[in-house]
Parts: sequence; C-alpha cells; structure tokens
Amino acid sequence: AASRPASLKGPPIAVEELFRPHSTMQGVLFPKDTEAVYTIHECKRFLTEYIDKEGLVDPTKPSQLVLDPFLCDALFPPQTETSPPIPTHLARAKVNEMFQKRLQAYFRMSGGSLKRPSTFPAKWHEGAGGVRQAVCPGVSIRTEVRRGHNVTLVRGLELLGIDSEIFAKDMKEVFAAASSFEATPLKDGGKTNEVMFQGFWDKTLGQHLMAEYSCPKMCLEVRAKGKNSEKAARLATNVTRG
Repeated sequence: AASRPASLKGPPIAVEELFRPHSTMQGVLFPKDTEAVYTIHECKRFLTEYIDKEGLVDPTKPSQLVLDPFLCDALFPPQTETSPPIPTHLARAKVNEMFQKRLQAYFRMSGGSLKRPSTFPAKWHEGAGGVRQAVCPGVSIRTEVRRGHNVTLVRGLELLGIDSEIFAKDMKEVFAAASSFEATPLKDGGKTNEVMFQGFWDKTLGQHLMAEYSCPKMCLEVRAKGKNSEKAARLATNVTRG
C-alpha cells in the first residue's frame, strides 16, 4: 500500500492575498521599496496616515477629501489632452475605491512542499458584470483530444513546490494511467513542467491534489467540459492513503 506522497512535506498550503503599491505611491503614501507587498489592511492604514498627516479632510464636509498633487498622482493615470479635468475634492469612499484599484494584486503561498514562502502576481479573471477579479495562480488541469487520444494535461505543480516526476509516479499508483512530462515555455518567457496523462482524469487529479497534496481549491483551475470531462473521480481500490 502506498503512503502519503513523498513530495508532500510540512503543513497545509496557506494562501494570502497581498498588494504592491503603484509606482506613483511609493515614497509618498508607502515606503520607497519597489519589492514590498502588503495586506489590504496595511495599505488602507498607509492611506489613512497620509490623509491625516497632510490634513486632507475637508473641514466643511468630513466625508470629502481635498486632493493634493501627490494623491492625484496616486489615484489617476497620467493626463492627456483628452482627459477630463481632475477634481479638487472627492468623497472619501470614492478615494478608497480608486486607491484599491491602483494596487497590484499578488498571492503569497507557504507550507506544503514549499521550502520558503513564494509570492506570485495574480492572474485576472472577468467575473459577473465584466468586473475583473484577481485569481490565485496555481495548478491548471485541462483535457484535450490529441491525435485521436484523450489526454489530461497538468501545469503549474512547481508553484506549489510539487515535483512533477514524483507526482506522475504517485498518480500512476492511483489510476494506473501512462504519463509523460516536459518543460513547456510560457508567454512571459519562463517555463513550466507539463504532465500529460492518458485519458480524462480531471476530477480524480483535482480531488487528489486537494486531499493528498493540501492544494487549496482556489489554486486549482480545471478546464474540462461535456464529453471531454471525467464522469466521476476514480481511485485505485488497492491503494491506502495514510
């Protein structure tokens, strides 16, 4: 009987959403550190401290803020000839909203097989009403038909500190499917290991990653629909997980 996967070590994987200030905010609203990332609560605190220090609350209407040049640079993109004029005052709620939109989203992962915490830029997904949402990068599982053969492709295991070769061997014990893996180039010039399994195994792989590798659901992207999707997750009956 197989034991817990050899590539899984340490506590469960933890994911934290963090933010990097826009370059126009660094050295003014935030410390001048181009690599630093902060929680949303820390970001809001820096904004509040700047507003209080500079006395930007309108004394005649406390819900309004006076926009000084530095706050204008932080909230608005560079002006062009066709840009509308920048207001001198804005509602505090509107300032908070614009401020958060200018922050760059990141995700920090720790635990699991990761030797040290790793921080990655967020991926972006268009949600309901066309609103862009920050999505945690992670493992991608998709199914395809290649040259008449059903296959399931897994990418991004290295983001969670999972060894692709060990993972392929572990899954072979689970559902006895042939697999292969190779380094695949990414659009940003980097590389990721892609593991290919014969057959449709999207549900089995997803459940196994969550149950045995402590992969958070938010770090899984599964693209398999209709006839190209596994009907139900299947686990080998002769394998005991401990």
